[in-house]
Amino acid sequence: MGLIIKLLLIGAIGTIVYYLVFTILSGDLLASSRVNRRVKHLTKMNEINGANVNKNSQHGSSVFSFIVVSDKFKRNLMTSGIKLKAEEYVVFWIVVTLLPMMLYSLIKGFSFMSLIIAGICFFSVPAWVKTARKKRMQKFNYQLNDALLIISNSLRSGFTFRHAIARVAEDLPDPISEELRRVIREVNYGANIEDSLRALAEKMQSKELAMINSAVAIQQRSGGNLAEIIDKVSETISDRIEMKGKIRALTAQGRMGGIIIALIPVVIGLAVSVINPGYMKIFFESPIGIFFLILSIIWELIGFLVISKIVDVKY
Repeated sequence: MGLIIKLLLIGAIGTIVYYLVFTILSGDLLASSRVNRRVKHLTKMNEINGANVNKNSQHGSSVFSFIVVSDKFKRNLMTSGIKLKAEEYVVFWIVVTLLPMMLYSLIKGFSFMSLIIAGICFFSVPAWVKTARKKRMQKFNYQLNDALLIISNSLRSGFTFRHAIARVAEDLPDPISEELRRVIREVNYGANIEDSLRALAEKMQSKELAMINSAVAIQQRSGGNLAEIIDKVSETISDRIEMKGKIRALTAQGRMGGIIIALIPVVIGLAVSVINPGYMKIFFESPIGIFFLILSIIWELIGFLVISKIVDVKY
């Protein structure tokens, strides 16, 4: 029976690795056909708006297109900057969850530790996406001040607002250049620039960009010197960025304290397991030990979430 289980695990691992490699290769093989289909799709569009473009921007052929994911899931993945389709990301998530557990079970045999490894890997992937998404949105908001300076100077030089945005997309690095290039493409295919910028502000959760879009919309309706308006908005955004930095500095101790408190039990448990493995064996082999281990993990997560909410100041 043990030999059969090992053979099944080897077959499962081989299948997972095969699909992972096939995903990478198929991305290269199908790249040109995806581009052609995308161009045909865009040229047939008569009416388009920013929200619909952001909603459909990840659509296209995929070897895993049978996997159904929500639009919100796709938007969050796009915002993180991870270069994977939503369906491919789901497959990657499954592989990262199951492969380490199978390898451990193949070497040590299936046990409660196998489930712990699978649980850690399962939650680590969305945590990685959430962290990448948060960092990318923060970098985007910090780049807005430089973008406004370029836009203001471009407007004074006689450029239109759309061409000024194109200059920003050319001159500044990602992520703002990538996002603004997408806005320019939408506008070139008939979208309203206000709608595209509003959709981008919602996608990046940027109150600063929403403020810029509102100022531009008011100026286009009522008139006025747009360059001066942009300068005023830039001063306001600079003040907001400075305030955000102060808030993060004041809450840094609380955040670090929450991380340390969450890691102390894990570090102590690992240290005891190395020093005296038999002392921790009861937590993995007896029902009462497994129960208290699960309970301690749940309370650990609850405590970490509570501390995170306390120090997460909304601004």
